Amino acid sequence: MRLESALYTSREGLDSHGKAISVIGDNISNANTTGFKRSRVELQARDAEAVTRGYDYAGSGSINDVGGGVRVHSVATDYSLGMLKDTGVESDAAIVGDGFFQAQVGNRRLLTRAGAFAVNPQGQLTTPGGYPVLSAEGEPVLLDLGGAPWKISPAGEIVQGDARTPLALVQPANVNALVHEGENFFSMPPGAQATPIPAEQRNVRSGFLEGSGVEPIRELMSMITASRAYEANVRLMQHQDEAMGSLVSRVLHTA
Repeated sequence: MRLESALYTSREGLDSHGKAISVIGDNISNANTTGFKRSRVELQARDAEAVTRGYDYAGSGSINDVGGGVRVHSVATDYSLGMLKDTGVESDAAIVGDGFFQAQVGNRRLLTRAGAFAVNPQGQLTTPGGYPVLSAEGEPVLLDLGGAPWKISPAGEIVQGDARTPLALVQPANVNALVHEGENFFSMPPGAQATPIPAEQRNVRSGFLEGSGVEPIRELMSMITASRAYEANVRLMQHQDEAMGSLVSRVLHTA
C-alpha cells in the first residue's frame, strides 16, 4: 500500500470513528430523556484508495487492492420500546407499541414519543418543550382550565367531563426514514406519509412515561471501543507522516 493511500485510509478511519464517538456521546447524554431513541453508526468496508480513484479494480489481487479501511454507511435509530416508568401523574402518557404523538413546532408537524405533557396558561396541552400537542383533527388540544378534571384514556383520548378529544397518534410508513430534529422530535422526509392508528389498536398508558432506549453501560463500552479505534488511526497517521517526511528528506539529500 502506498503511503498516500495509507493516509487516506487512516483519515477515513478518523472520520468514521469520530462520527461514532459523537453519536454515542449524544446517546449517553440522553440516557434519562423520556422516550429517547438511541442511534448507532453502521460502518462498512471501504474500497482501496487505488480502486476508488480508478487505478485498479476490486478483486484484482494486486497490492493496490489491499484494504481501504472503513467508512460510515448510515446512522440508524433503534425504535425498540423503552422501559415504562410509573409516575402516577395523570398527564403523563406512554405509547405501548408502535406510534408517535404529533406536535406543532413552528410551521411543522413533528413526531415524538415523549408523553410528559403539561397545560399552558392558554389551556393548550403541550410537550415537555412547550409545543402544542395535536389532536386527531390536526388542531392543538384545548382544555377548559376552569372545568372538570381531565385524564388520558387507553385509546389516547383527552377526557374532560363529557368531552373526548382523540390525540393524533400516527405510524409512519417507514420509521427508518425519520430524521432526528432535536428536543426528542422526529420529522418525516418530503412526501412521506403517516397513517393514523385506529382507536381499537391504540394502547396508551396514563400515569406512565416511556424511558430512554439508552443502556449506559453498553454505550460506555461502545465509546471505549470507538475511542481506541480513533486513537489507533491517529497513531497510524503520525507514523505515516514521519515515514513520508523521512522519504522526502532522503530524496532531497540524494538530489
